[in-house]
Amino acid sequence: MSGYKETNSLEIINYDEPNTNTSKLLFDQCDLPKLDPWDLSIAKHLKRFKDPSKLCRSKVEQLSKLINGQLFLFLPKTANVNCQRRCLLPKSDYDLEFGDWINVENGTRPNCDIFEVECNKTHNNDNYFVIYKFLHSQIYRPEMQETHVREDNQKPDVHIIVLDSVSESQFIRSMSKTRYVLRENYEAIAFRHLNKIGLNSRPNGFAFLLGKSIYNIRKSPVSQGYRSDYKNEAFCNKHLDQDQFIGFRFQEDGYKTMMSEDWAQGVFNWPNCKGFNITPTNHYMRPFQIRIEGNKKFRDYEMKNIIYRDSCLESYHYNMKYLQDFIDTYPDKPKFSITWMSYLAHSDINALYHIDEYFYRFFKNNEEKLNNSFVIIMGDHGNRYGPFRETFVGEAEDNNPFLFLSIPAKMRKDVSLMETLRKNAKQLITHYDIYATLNEITNVSFNLFNMKKHFQILAFKSPDPETID
Repeated sequence: MSGYKETNSLEIINYDEPNTNTSKLLFDQCDLPKLDPWDLSIAKHLKRFKDPSKLCRSKVEQLSKLINGQLFLFLPKTANVNCQRRCLLPKSDYDLEFGDWINVENGTRPNCDIFEVECNKTHNNDNYFVIYKFLHSQIYRPEMQETHVREDNQKPDVHIIVLDSVSESQFIRSMSKTRYVLRENYEAIAFRHLNKIGLNSRPNGFAFLLGKSIYNIRKSPVSQGYRSDYKNEAFCNKHLDQDQFIGFRFQEDGYKTMMSEDWAQGVFNWPNCKGFNITPTNHYMRPFQIRIEGNKKFRDYEMKNIIYRDSCLESYHYNMKYLQDFIDTYPDKPKFSITWMSYLAHSDINALYHIDEYFYRFFKNNEEKLNNSFVIIMGDHGNRYGPFRETFVGEAEDNNPFLFLSIPAKMRKDVSLMETLRKNAKQLITHYDIYATLNEITNVSFNLFNMKKHFQILAFKSPDPETID
């Protein structure tokens, strides 16, 4: 795209000051493409491969395990070792706070989400050496669970799962079982024409999580021109603590909130942006990622190898477990979560096949727990690198990330609402529509009638479904 260039991995747009002239555009409508996920022109690029973990042999015996929030050690009876644990507490997107080392006693409950265990063995009654260490995550809930069951009219949960760099067509090709369970068990609807609004994760993430544009859009035959919502790259060089992050909205509305990314340089940080200087959600997995790949002060590459390669696990296993713990820990509270996985498919259009079974089981096993939930599983954009991206189909897929939406089970019984959603699923939408919908959920004093009414009004509608601008 001639309007874009990347300098030091930051997206720069060579646009003149946008023109706010609202005269009729030369091209104000478009024909929405109908992409074939198995187009013959891309056949040579499509290669299913086996699950890499199937060929993996674990080099680590996990001796520390969390069972219902209690920590247990499974050491050989003859072992003469000393084991300790310490919490890793979130401070900002780049910093964490180490807690004090505490001797491990079986059955104790670590009072933090992220903690590490280390076992040492003394040699010659003097020097000691580390024989075991592991990094753990959980959802720690300090207060007791309420005894009453959630009432039918209680606010619905909202869960967003982002598979970075996954297009609509790639999801269809790679995730057939997951797609099946979403459609059959959750009555999820695929929005086939979600169009990315920017080059990479950052502009698209800002659009659906903050509802803002970070770049100017020049006046052209297809746009009247728009100014960025930020001046002087404030989206990068200022903290987002006072911004309209959707997680803040849900937290103000009484939700328990959670966010996890599998990459320490996440959507609001890469390459050198400030992001949050606070903990933006009630539960923030960031110390986990900082510990294994943050700055030199905190990172432990040996730990990274232990929990991933040597344990035959991938980053998504830990993020999805964190999400599962969040769902299980707050059955009596309305919940909002964002789970963003960048490593899975960022640079490989064939990397999703092997996770299909995992996600199929996740959704199948959680059908009852997600019964009163808005579930959004989506991409931020399609594949951006490699020979596939250089094809005509690859370029189209890059612009068309996937989006599946499932609404609470009781709302699915409303025939007119479901018809509206299915109709709107055929229209052109952007990530801004997702933010608007999320914001609408937080603005409605929840009861089933009001939610149906408001959601039907919005429901990703646009006045003209095929308008470009």
